[in-house]
Amino acid sequence: MRLKLILLSSFTEAWKRAFDFKGITTRRKFWYYMLSSNLFIFLLNIAIFFCSFLRELLRRLDASSFETLPVEVLSAFFIFVVLIHFYGTFIVGTSIFIRRLRDAGKSWLWFFVPVWNIYLCTKPTRNLLTENNS
Repeated sequence: MRLKLILLSSFTEAWKRAFDFKGITTRRKFWYYMLSSNLFIFLLNIAIFFCSFLRELLRRLDASSFETLPVEVLSAFFIFVVLIHFYGTFIVGTSIFIRRLRDAGKSWLWFFVPVWNIYLCTKPTRNLLTENNS
């Protein structure tokens, strides 16, 4: 139950901060977002698969187009959600990646280095100096 809440909160927080490129994101929140985003798209693909399977089954049973309409509409809805997620994830993923690089103490320009930037996302959170602990 706790893992579901962590995944859901990480996913929603990342989408709420889609255009925040100046903040920071901890390693935990970054990887929970990645896990929840991939799990979400995996479940959507399973739903699309079952809709396609059901549509083909109804077609082979010579069902009328009226009977297959709900399956067609549901399949189109899931495909629409996948497209929204795909394009939204480009923005959200870029912003969370840049925030994670900032949190690791690196410049946002490391975003453009293909493999090295993934390693940088595994780096621990840098200690931020504040006036209280300096």
